Amino acid sequence: FKKGLEQHLTQTRSHIENVEEVFAKVGEEAKSEECVGFEGLKKEHEQLVEESSEDLIDLVDTGAAARTEHYEIAAYEGLITMARHLGEKDAVPLLEANLKDEKETLKQVESISKRLAREQAKAEA
Repeated sequence: FKKGLEQHLTQTRSHIENVEEVFAKVGEEAKSEECVGFEGLKKEHEQLVEESSEDLIDLVDTGAAARTEHYEIAAYEGLITMARHLGEKDAVPLLEANLKDEKETLKQVESISKRLAREQAKAEA
């Protein structure tokens, strides 16, 4: 799971480059801002970690990762819709590339989560 997260971090750097390029294409300056939604997901994860037993932490982590991916997917889908409606055709492929990566990451996280859940169920049986 951790190896996958490291790979996704590298992918995220590429996503940032794509988003910065989108901003450049529309003549705007990209700037970093705090995301209230992500902060909420982070706080929820921290609370679940505190409340969970040690043997469930990996499941808590994969659940948090899945929720984060869903959030990112929704964001990219919204940006793609806006770009299309605003006629920013050059921006769409960059955003679609990011969306594709996020959907693939979600599939991987869900697969890991299912495997961990099966392992946990066997351990408790």
